[in-house]
Amino acid sequence: MFKSTLSLVKLTPLLIFLAGLIFIGVYMIRNLPTATLALFTRVESPREYSFKSYDKLLKEFVKEGLVDYGALKKSDLLDKSLKELASTSPTNLNTESQACYWLNAHNLLTIKIITDRYPIKTLQDIGLDRASRRFVVGGETLSIQKLYGNKLMPVLMNRAIPTEAVFLICGGSLAYPPLAEHAILPANLENDAKVAAYRYLTNEKNVYFNRATGAFLISNLMKRYSRKFAQIDQDPFSMCTLYLTKEQCPDLTDIMLTKTYFSKIDHRVNSLEYLEGIKPKTPDHETDKKEAPAKNNSKTGS
Repeated sequence: MFKSTLSLVKLTPLLIFLAGLIFIGVYMIRNLPTATLALFTRVESPREYSFKSYDKLLKEFVKEGLVDYGALKKSDLLDKSLKELASTSPTNLNTESQACYWLNAHNLLTIKIITDRYPIKTLQDIGLDRASRRFVVGGETLSIQKLYGNKLMPVLMNRAIPTEAVFLICGGSLAYPPLAEHAILPANLENDAKVAAYRYLTNEKNVYFNRATGAFLISNLMKRYSRKFAQIDQDPFSMCTLYLTKEQCPDLTDIMLTKTYFSKIDHRVNSLEYLEGIKPKTPDHETDKKEAPAKNNSKTGS
């Protein structure tokens, strides 16, 4: 028995190596069509780009920030939008135009991976698609995760881009800001960003102040954009107060105020088909209130 155990131990590195090769092989085979497409895609680098097909897609299939994925599956607008994105590089675009390009690209690819798997109910049902699936974007192959981390957020961190632009990023679930019903373009970037921030921050599912208990609860998503908020000397909590009415807004200087983040995330897909099941449902703040820490001097919680 000792010898067989010893043999197994010796074989472990080889087994791990073989498993790694199999994983790499599967990954390469899965993404081979995308890599081939990138090689043969003729790429243009315009000085302006309007996302015509994607804009039409949003106007036709998005309502109140929700997507009619069932109808979209039957349309050719998604493929047209992806082909235009694949063959258009943002190289010659100015900073604001690049921000719009990557915002639209991120949201378009998110719509794509959900549409391909629809009818799924939650964002968790897409598995590892955000990290493993690659698409041709401006002549190069990118996953949504790489696009977000290496392309979108670096340009959004430019101080010339409105702070509220982060609220134009839609990840495909109800925990994220709702989709705009048109493509984001430089001329309207600031206005669209402020509208998106208002829609998100005044929704009690995302920001909620219980005056009776002194608990100020906000979405976990706000943590992600702390560095961007800091550019205008705001933290996630004070950023929320910029858009709340006097009745909704807590006094952040009150040492008895409890500031914390929602303990639950709404992973349901932003599907128009589920609208009737979504609209009547109110946030489960009773649960969050019970889980919120007692009044103390702490500034944040988890």
